[in-house]
This record gives sequence, C-alpha cells and structure tokens, in this order.
Amino acid sequence: RRFCGRGLERLEATTWTFNRKGIPLYKRAGFRAVPGTSLAMENYLPTLVRHPALVDYFEQHDFLRALECRRSYGYDGVRVCGLSLFAYAWSEAGEELRVLVDWERKQLVSIQRDGWAVWCFVRDDAPLAIFYCLENRTRGDLTYRAQVRASGAGHGPLLHRLPARQTAAGQFRVSDRHGRPLSKVIVDLEVQGRRVPFYLSRLRQVAP
Repeated sequence: RRFCGRGLERLEATTWTFNRKGIPLYKRAGFRAVPGTSLAMENYLPTLVRHPALVDYFEQHDFLRALECRRSYGYDGVRVCGLSLFAYAWSEAGEELRVLVDWERKQLVSIQRDGWAVWCFVRDDAPLAIFYCLENRTRGDLTYRAQVRASGAGHGPLLHRLPARQTAAGQFRVSDRHGRPLSKVIVDLEVQGRRVPFYLSRLRQVAP
C-alpha cells in the first residue's frame, strides 16, 4: 500500500519457480509472473490505482481486498489480438472492474466497467498506428470522443454518439510534422464525460 501511494509506475520482484508458498501470496498482492522467466514478477497496481478512469472506483472499493486472484503458480500472461497481457479484475458490492496491461510495452490497454468497455493499443510500431474500440453495454446511447495528443501531432476531438449494445472502432496513424514516427503518444478518450487516457509507446526504437 505504501509503494502504491508513491507515484511509481510498477513494482518488480524476483523469486524462484518452486516458491510454492510465496508465489500465490505475491499474486494476491497484484504481482504477475512474466512468461519465459524463472521467475520475474511485475505489479502494475501503482499505475492502476491512480489512473484517471479508475480512481473513483478505488475511492469506493479497497484495491487489495476487492482484487480477484485465483490460486496459481504458473505464468500469468494471456495473448489477445497479438498482445501479451496481464489481467486484473475487481469485484465488490455488485460493481466490477477489469483491466488488461501490455507487459511487453508496460502500458494499460483495456478498461471494462459497468456499462462500457474500451480497448486502445499500438497495432504497428512504424509508423505508430493506434487502434481503439469502444463497446456500449447499456440500454441507452453513449457519447464519446477520441483525440491523440503528441508533440507535433494531433487530431481534433469529435463528439460521437454510440447506440445501445453497439461497438465503435477507429485508428490513428501518428507521426511528427516531418513524417517521422513518434515513440510515445497519449490517446485521450472521453466516455460519458469521463476522461479515459491511454499512455502508449512503441515496443522498440525504430529508425526514422
């Protein structure tokens, strides 16, 4: 809890594969076993608990007590849309929250809350291509807008309306004013007036 309040991005730990008592405890505290190691673990709770789109949930629900975690000893990574992801899920008092983190790029790529779910991730590194997808799970219309913020690049925010039970998707290809690929961008999504930012970067440096 103290580490999560210090503005860190993540915690890292090293243990060993046959640490049968320690590994479930570390996972219960938010650590995830990195595939292909023996055994590196990463914990993204420091970033998640202060994310603008999640902070209100954690003001109402304890981020450790409400964290779901099945007892396991193996790797935690899952593959979705070609991404290597760690999953986090919380459930308390009928309110659920699910988050996916790209552990290779060290960034949040998906948030699922009551009423909506959004994905936003890097599809191609050069030029930097950002894909986003928003799902409206409510019985009414949902409003949203999407904007890329980066040095030398930008797209005007347009307000859209998404009907009930529908999905919307889009893509940005981002470069600087000279056409060179950027290494980092912020995708500012707004869902029902709530800011849902994604801080994205390339997996590796690509020569211009």
